[in-house]
Amino acid sequence: MNTFSLKHVVRTNRDSMQCIGELYEDNCLVLCDSERTERGNAFFCHPTRIDSLLVSICQEGELEYSTDMDRLIVKKNMMVCIRPGEIFQISEHKGGKFSSILMDVELIEQMKIPMTKILSYTSFLKRGIMNLELDEARMNEILSLMRILSDVIKSDRGQLFYHEKVRSFLQLIFYTCASMFFEGQNKEDAIREMKSPREEKYLNDFFKHVRDHYDKERAVKYYADCVHLSPKYLSSIVKRLTGKTASEWIDELVILEAKNLLKNSDMTVQQVSNTLNFSTQSFFGKYFKHHTGMSPREYQVK
Repeated sequence: MNTFSLKHVVRTNRDSMQCIGELYEDNCLVLCDSERTERGNAFFCHPTRIDSLLVSICQEGELEYSTDMDRLIVKKNMMVCIRPGEIFQISEHKGGKFSSILMDVELIEQMKIPMTKILSYTSFLKRGIMNLELDEARMNEILSLMRILSDVIKSDRGQLFYHEKVRSFLQLIFYTCASMFFEGQNKEDAIREMKSPREEKYLNDFFKHVRDHYDKERAVKYYADCVHLSPKYLSSIVKRLTGKTASEWIDELVILEAKNLLKNSDMTVQQVSNTLNFSTQSFFGKYFKHHTGMSPREYQVK
């Protein structure tokens, strides 16, 4: 999988990034009270795999968040969190106003936050995206912290203890959000898994194997063998629980990765084709056009 650091994304989109939020050390981006239609937010319209943690709160309207294996419509007073390494995209849906933080894994490690341990307390290691509905008090608590952090990054640069202040607020926001997700998300997962624990396990195993191998394997039979089911039975479980077939999930992830590489790297179409294990560039081109309605080159330059 080809993952880009936030620093790389910032450097290649610096002008648009600076006009929508405050940057800290090129590995943290804070957007407060951002209108979805503002210039620069178009960056998030393309699938991008960033090695960063995203926390976002929808304040008005509705926004659609997409990752490798999930698509969510996030409404007012909802918080969404996307783990590092996921391909994500934010699409406009009935307008929208939101506040967000993107924290690079490198920065999280520097602050000595045990991210994997903390996220393992939730369902985050099974799903790449989580959402939680907040009451007014909790939403305002997170928004207030984000606004103060944004002001500190903007106004206090160069002052004594600048980095200590910024990183203290980042840690406070991280742990506050993690505790909220731990309380809310685990209750939802427990209810869902009580209804069909065996099928949920098959689905989670399928998603895990697809995330690990989609760039090499696109056949449903391969993944059915991984979870010790017949292709037909696996597809029926996936369809019943998600509304999509196993094949559709595989194709969607391959296309997302192709879009990520075409837009965010210097790879040629041939190199992208090779990376995703297509036998020829021509076959990759036909596959991509079948699923998107345009050629890889047309998508790359649009």
